[in-house]
Parts: sequence; structure tokens; C-alpha cells
Amino acid sequence: MQTVEIKIKRDFLDMPGAWRATLKRKRMEEKGCSIIIPNWNSKVLLERCLWMVDRTVTGFCRPSGPESPLEVIVVDNGSDKDDSVAYLKAIEEFSPFGFPVSVVYNKENLGFAGGINAGMRAARPGTDVCLLNVDAEPQPGWLEALYGTLIRFPDAGMVGPLGNVVPSGHQREGEFSEDTMVPNLHFFCVLILRDLIDKIGGLDPIYGVGSWDDNDYGSRARFAGFSLYASAGALVRHEAHQVFRLNGLDADKYEHENLLKFTEKMHRLAWAWSRERNLYADARFARDSGLYVPL
Repeated sequence: MQTVEIKIKRDFLDMPGAWRATLKRKRMEEKGCSIIIPNWNSKVLLERCLWMVDRTVTGFCRPSGPESPLEVIVVDNGSDKDDSVAYLKAIEEFSPFGFPVSVVYNKENLGFAGGINAGMRAARPGTDVCLLNVDAEPQPGWLEALYGTLIRFPDAGMVGPLGNVVPSGHQREGEFSEDTMVPNLHFFCVLILRDLIDKIGGLDPIYGVGSWDDNDYGSRARFAGFSLYASAGALVRHEAHQVFRLNGLDADKYEHENLLKFTEKMHRLAWAWSRERNLYADARFARDSGLYVPL
């Protein structure tokens, strides 16, 4: 009788904390990181961003060339108003940076989420993924600091840097001096563990051009059992909504519309969950979650 070996992949969060830290470090060293930068008629910002990445990643991207543990994937979302495509074809053929640059050319604008998902599909298998806005200005040592936090906390699934322009204080530059668990991360820059991507998939394209897709992804990460951290040692500055302005879009309009989409999605989730189980069966859960409100 032939014996059939069945391999069952163990859930990452079921492993002891020390194992998770070791696996994170091993993946960083052996697989490296895929940085995904979305671009839409924003060549003036993209060129500066790539040079800043090259100057601020202090050693992580060496050796250079095809064997570099760092790859940068630029996702062009149908640029047709500037010379983005010509610039990308030139640097794709010959990268002037200490890392290879590959490009995903979308025929039309798939939005922030759609563009990022295209970049994730193009990334080298098994790598962690770092999302970086095209208007970002990373400061020295930022990626190493993000990885330091990711490895330090076994439950960390996503880590973001501090920044100068964030709507809330939990990632604001100068607010704190220690790595801190946070309820959500802003996607001007974020390092995402591959195990998290494997578990929850990509960003939700329902948010169109962009806004609130980061809240959605962070919520799903927490539902999956991962924690989110802000890294006190990583700093990435940026001026918000520059791509919106370059393309003549009203960022506030998308912020309002996508808040409604996010709220509706969370309500649908709660309703679907309530049909699968009695949410009030556990009195403590009902009280702690706010489902039960004492009179």
C-alpha cells in the first residue's frame, strides 16, 4: 500500500512567538522585501521618491543588481498626461539605483487598491511587501527600523513609520519615542508581513481612486489576529494628496464617499457574523464589544 504524505501548513499565529520572530528574520534575509510604489501622472514625484529610497535604505539593498534582497515595483496606473511611461521604460531597462526596478503598466487607472494589488501579484514569491506613496520622502534607516519593529513583536502583521502629515496622533512625528501598538495605520508607507497577505489577500478595490482602503485593510488584519504597530525609529515625511491635485481631483470628496463605503462594509460584516453565531451568548464579549449597553 502506497503511503501518501500530507503536509499541513501551520497557521503563523499558532506558532510560538520566538518561532515567528525567527521566521520573520529569516524571510527578510533570504527573500528580501518588495517595495510597491503606485504612480499616476506623477513622474515629478516618482523620480524624487526613487532617489530618496536609494539614498535612505542603509545597506538593506546590497548587493545591488538582480541578487539584491530589495526590489522596487512601480505600478503605473494608466499615466497619459506626463512622461511617466517614457521615464519608467528607461529605468526599467537600466536602473541607476542600487536595486532593480520593475514596472507594471496598467492600461487604465485601477485606483490605489487595484494598483497595489497588481504590484503584489508581480512581487517576488514569498517576499514581505512595503507600500510607499509616490509623494513619500523616506528618511535614513526607515526600512531597517520598520523591520526591527516587525521582528521585535511576534504578533505584528503590519508596521508603519512616523510621519509629519497624519490625520491622527498615533503616527505623528514627535508624538512618542517607543514602538507602539496602534488601531490603524496610514498607507503613505507600511510594511506588510507576507503571512498576513497570504491570509487576508489584497486591498479592496471598492474604494476607487483611494481613501479608507487602509482602514479597511487594517481592520481585516486585526480580525485575522494580527496587531499593527507604529515604529518610533522609522520616519517618512510626505505632503498629502499631491497625486490628487496633479490629476485635478477633490480628495475630500473621495474621503467622504469612501467613509460611507467602509461603514456599510463593516455593517454588512457584523450582520453576516450575527447570522453565523449568537453574538450575545457570551455576556462578557457582548459587554466588552459594546453590543450590550447597560441601562
